[in-house]
Amino acid sequence: MGVCLEVGQLERRERVMDNFQVRVGRNIAWNGIDVYVFAKEPSAIDDSSKRWRLAESMNFVEKHPHESCGPTFRLSPIEGQSLIDELWCAGLRPTEGTGSAGSLAATQLHLKDLQEFHGRLLDKVLARKK
Repeated sequence: MGVCLEVGQLERRERVMDNFQVRVGRNIAWNGIDVYVFAKEPSAIDDSSKRWRLAESMNFVEKHPHESCGPTFRLSPIEGQSLIDELWCAGLRPTEGTGSAGSLAATQLHLKDLQEFHGRLLDKVLARKK
């Protein structure tokens, strides 16, 4: 069971997109990640009157293999970016070999190859001058 946090405590990094907010934090007792999804009440006129609603649970419903269904939840690109940013702040990183981390690894290997090639070529050029 995660620690219940006040919304005010969660506003340390401002990543509010109009009426939606995601907060992520490490749960040491569970050795996992707690995800909080908040929505601002539509009736909030200004920041001083804002009230937040917390999404509390996810239910699993039995579906037949070919039955159509919608997604568990849907995020806009900005909301998805907020979730990724929060996961990053909680210490999660992409697995090596995928995404930008994989691209960086490939670039690093290529650079190492070029450095080795350059070193061997320089050795040969200097050897000829002697």
